[in-house]
Amino acid sequence: MEQNEFIKKLNMYFHDIEADYFVDRHTFRFKNEAKLYRNFFRKHSKKFPSGNIRILELATGTGFVPKILLSFDWSPVYICTDISLSMLDKMKKSNRFSHKEFLHYVICDSERTPFKKESFDLVICNASMHHFPDIQNFCLEVDRVLNGQGIAIIGHEPNRLFWTNRAISLLYRLLQKIQTISRKKSNSLKLDYDYKIICQRLNNRLLKNGLIKEPLSTETILGYVDIHSPNSGKKIDYSRGFIVKEIKRNFFKDYILKDLRYHYHGENLNRKGFINRLFEVYNRVFFPNSAPSFSLILEKPINKN
Repeated sequence: MEQNEFIKKLNMYFHDIEADYFVDRHTFRFKNEAKLYRNFFRKHSKKFPSGNIRILELATGTGFVPKILLSFDWSPVYICTDISLSMLDKMKKSNRFSHKEFLHYVICDSERTPFKKESFDLVICNASMHHFPDIQNFCLEVDRVLNGQGIAIIGHEPNRLFWTNRAISLLYRLLQKIQTISRKKSNSLKLDYDYKIICQRLNNRLLKNGLIKEPLSTETILGYVDIHSPNSGKKIDYSRGFIVKEIKRNFFKDYILKDLRYHYHGENLNRKGFINRLFEVYNRVFFPNSAPSFSLILEKPINKN
């Protein structure tokens, strides 16, 4: 099997298995991301009537972004997609979403969707681009399905500039280790253990389907799942992650940059400890472009295609 297809297959199996753990595992991250979408939906729900806008979300997962949308009196046509059937099933069967007729569900690869050219007014991809092996194909697909003057939101992606700034990334990792030691009896140990369970089950499935000949280590699996995240494997890979200027120049050159936000996130650095607050303030003042992650909002020019 070709490498990119193996990565996609592994991601599909991994997220099928992770579906039961997903929300609990990412609680802290969700709190950070919610503000971006809450502000966006507040503005656009007043600007566009429900029946006049079509939204596509790539890699919806268990419905984090639609959950925020439900707090507004706005029901545009909203297509939820994911490569993992279990993720979307978990969303569909939840009481929160089960009776929302404006939500529609499609299993598909975010690099190759079944939708027509220029068929959406808004394309969202939240905290998922780093899972896709071929970023160029993904960005071309976003551009293909988006209308002129449509909006693309690429949310919560790893910022390479954070990790290549060694002074910042080393301090960040040191604080992580300190907090890991101080939380030995906390729920985080259970989540670490769940990761091992997920990887064991994933190895069994990969072996059964003949995709591997021997089990993969947890570090190797996570390195494949978060293929573009610098800290997803056993060691920091400084060539991974994304740089905002490169994404804009290489894939969305003619798009208008409507918003750019840098995020300080994660269960380790988002608690109310003095050291963590000091770290964030120091980083914002001296290295404003070197936060751990970023979100982009881009507008496609009307004459792009």
